[in-house]
Amino acid sequence: MAKDNKGASTVGDVWSFTTEMMTGLRILKKIKLDGSVYSSPAVGTDGNIYIGSQVGYFVIDPQNYEIVENVSTEPIWCSPVVDETTGKVYFASSDGKIHIYPDKLSYEISDSSIYPRLYSAPVLYEDYLYIIDTEGELIRVNKSDLSDKTIVLETDFSVRSSAVIHDGNMYFASQYGSVVKVSLSNYYSERLIFDVDSFQGGFAIALDGTLFVSGTTIWALDPDSVQIPKWYYALDSQTYANPVLSEDGIIYVGDALGTLYAFDAKGGLYWKKMNLGSIYSSCVIGDNKIIYVAAGNQLLAIDPQNHDVIDSVELEGHVESNPVLYDGKLFVADTEGYLYIISALSDAIQDPDLSWPMYQKDLYHNGKR
Repeated sequence: MAKDNKGASTVGDVWSFTTEMMTGLRILKKIKLDGSVYSSPAVGTDGNIYIGSQVGYFVIDPQNYEIVENVSTEPIWCSPVVDETTGKVYFASSDGKIHIYPDKLSYEISDSSIYPRLYSAPVLYEDYLYIIDTEGELIRVNKSDLSDKTIVLETDFSVRSSAVIHDGNMYFASQYGSVVKVSLSNYYSERLIFDVDSFQGGFAIALDGTLFVSGTTIWALDPDSVQIPKWYYALDSQTYANPVLSEDGIIYVGDALGTLYAFDAKGGLYWKKMNLGSIYSSCVIGDNKIIYVAAGNQLLAIDPQNHDVIDSVELEGHVESNPVLYDGKLFVADTEGYLYIISALSDAIQDPDLSWPMYQKDLYHNGKR
């Protein structure tokens, strides 16, 4: 019933309204990037999303999710790394160059006559950027002057996986089965595993310093007892991404056959879920413990208690880029060249100081414990 200012009234139809909260995984925006995408997104200190592709790197505005910069380079296979002290972002391209944003400068740090040259993501430590090239050279670059570079270690290893840093030591894995520990004070190196696996992904580091790395086997390595693994477990197939660790000590990793594994800290198989679709990238653990994993051409949300897929969203292509969870949204790219912004069931990643919830640990991909 409605009344006017004279006191007259009119009776009309009665309407009923229901307010419904939109929940679940759904694609909010799909951005077409040029070229297939294998690089993982990173979130800068400015909130921008940074990602590389086969034709260069892109900067995405976090408000309207539009491309604000597109810088042409040779193919970028690995993730950018963000310097949280300066806000600068570093990309490595396969022709041996490092690119800095927002400076938009490029420097060749590895011999471009050998191609491809860089697959491993850079790692920042103190005043330097470290990167391993495909010929096994560990290169140190002054992060404020990339023309100041030094080859601090030469190995005969082919490296495709990304390195991590813990307690002043750097760890990287070769494509054909060696894990190498390098002191960043004197560059003394030791081998942890001798040619027993094929490592294509990377590492996760527990609070006690235990290193987890997976190939066709997942290994738990004591950084102080370098020759004897704490435990290991043979997987059904090859893995291509690094394991992730939850705050309660569960280790998650997926393999190319589409199996997602969950291990406890002592190496016991907690559960495994099969036939999800090929998994080529790392999981992401939300602050409510939900696990997100790209399998085949779908992004899945999995309940860690009963292992059920509680939601999913279909993508155009399969995923070899590691997803990022930020501000209630998932950022994931596929081989068809799309970057997706997807509503998540979690607000953020788990606290990276208490876990290792995604590729290279956090939104900056700093790869350090």
